[in-house]
Amino acid sequence: MVRQKFLRFSMLVPLVGSLVVLAASALPSSTAFACLPCNCTEHRSVNCFGPYALYTPTEKDQTCSIDIWSIEVDGQGKRAIKLTAAELAKLPDAADIEHYVTVEQTKDDFISLYKLSSGQYQINVGPDKEGKVYVIDFTGCPASDVTESTFVVGQ
Repeated sequence: MVRQKFLRFSMLVPLVGSLVVLAASALPSSTAFACLPCNCTEHRSVNCFGPYALYTPTEKDQTCSIDIWSIEVDGQGKRAIKLTAAELAKLPDAADIEHYVTVEQTKDDFISLYKLSSGQYQINVGPDKEGKVYVIDFTGCPASDVTESTFVVGQ
């Protein structure tokens, strides 16, 4: 009788051990974030979509800069364009712009920054592999009145 109980108990040990291991492996080992950049509290970019990040930080001297980063295939950022407050001040006034002026472009023309006759800034990023171009319009620095859109080249 004791031998039978011991045999039953010894059969339960591996089963219980396996269940404990399965339960422990199902628990998350770290925090995963899945949100749009503009909804993540850890991410401070102005834009929500696209292979770039736009920042308009207020500097220590209370001036503002436009800082645009391209997001590489491996997910790392690389600064593409940065304009300081002094550089922004040298741009023409909106009244002096007929339609838009090209402020700066990256070497491969993948990212372009424009100042529009409305006084807003516009960034065009792309086209990507699917032919999609990401567009963001914003007013001032720091950015306000942000509008994002996309279009596919040729459509």
